[in-house]
Amino acid sequence: MSEALQYELNPLGIRIKLIEPGGYKTNFAGSSMSFFGIDSFEEYKEGFDKFIQTQMQSSNIQNENISEVATTIYEAATDDIDQLRYPVGESAIQLLDMRKKMDDITFKQMLVEQMGL
Repeated sequence: MSEALQYELNPLGIRIKLIEPGGYKTNFAGSSMSFFGIDSFEEYKEGFDKFIQTQMQSSNIQNENISEVATTIYEAATDDIDQLRYPVGESAIQLLDMRKKMDDITFKQMLVEQMGL
């Protein structure tokens, strides 16, 4: 959506920035998810629970310095260039590199396997 949106908004002087962080140790699967009331979506809950369990056991969740995400957000907001994507961390860079080398179906299958779905 961000990529499509940039084509509409760039001519109006509005730049879209897409921050793409890799794996960081955060509370993503903890209290931040209870805020959204995931438990009330029965159809979604089983897949979501599998995803969270896989992510918590994954070696992709690295002990990287989370402040580099904040630094990248600031840089993207103030750099005055039309760059869309800002990958943050080695795992994000690796994932984007894999995306460039795979067709849509292969990439989707890889992500589904990694997410435990």
